[in-house]
Amino acid sequence: MPRSIPRFSSLCLILACFILCALMSSCDRNHNPSSPSRSPQSQPDAQSLRIVSLSPAISRTLLDLGLASFIVGRTPFCSSIDQSIPVVGDLNSIDYERLTKLNPTHILVQPPSTGLDPHLQSLADEHHWIIHSWKLNTLADINQLIHDLPEICKPADPSLQAKTVSYSADLSQHLSRLMSTDQSAGASRQTVLLVHQTQPVGVFGIHTYLDELLHHTSYTNVVAAPGWIELSLEDVQKLNPAVIILVFPNQSTDVDPMSLLGPLRQTSVDAVKNHRVGIITDADSLLPSTSFLEVSRELDSALSHFSEPAP
Repeated sequence: MPRSIPRFSSLCLILACFILCALMSSCDRNHNPSSPSRSPQSQPDAQSLRIVSLSPAISRTLLDLGLASFIVGRTPFCSSIDQSIPVVGDLNSIDYERLTKLNPTHILVQPPSTGLDPHLQSLADEHHWIIHSWKLNTLADINQLIHDLPEICKPADPSLQAKTVSYSADLSQHLSRLMSTDQSAGASRQTVLLVHQTQPVGVFGIHTYLDELLHHTSYTNVVAAPGWIELSLEDVQKLNPAVIILVFPNQSTDVDPMSLLGPLRQTSVDAVKNHRVGIITDADSLLPSTSFLEVSRELDSALSHFSEPAP
């Protein structure tokens, strides 16, 4: 009997060592950084704002509202924001694999007339992404976007939240003043052709934000049809605008606007005959966005040179 005690003790010791080793191994697996299982602290914040903008106009507005740092994906045409942000395509061609890897919280779009891509909507439903869309043509549309974004894309930081709301309110005030001031029935009633390309001739019709910016001046749009329109030289000749404003983003301000008319210079309209051609060069002048403020100032400046009718 005395000899069996050490043998029993040895077995207990071996068993205890085995259990201890198993426990240590389990602890190592749970705390090993290479293990697939991660501690709660290393998990990304589920509430962090991750925005994919599929509209250059929306990207510019996010920038002006102080929300550009939350953009994780963009279109190749979003030139106003950091160009190192990954491109996910545009509404005509989306890289869905890259979009899925970016795992946004919000996707912001300016949908085409055909409507939102059903596959994009399906992926958003599957991954719990939030899609918001805005039609952006008029000043009222821009105002709606400015009003919505601070609430939809609300940053967690209270101070940044307050700044975003303040920016939004300031911009809305500027827009309200523009929308409530209509001088288009003024005494001069000089007609303006707003041109964004010359081959073919592309112009802004009514119900566009640039047309509406004319309303607070004493000028009126010579084009009565809505939207972005193509005209023939014969059409331009019949309209016979008194002034032509070229809307050419990033064009040098040192260039004589007359030299940029292209085929329009062949016409004998009053604007060409009297050299009454101005230019807007703001980089985002084609975007119905918060760029309206700079564009409005440039438009006023360009038109100020033609305040009196040509003799």
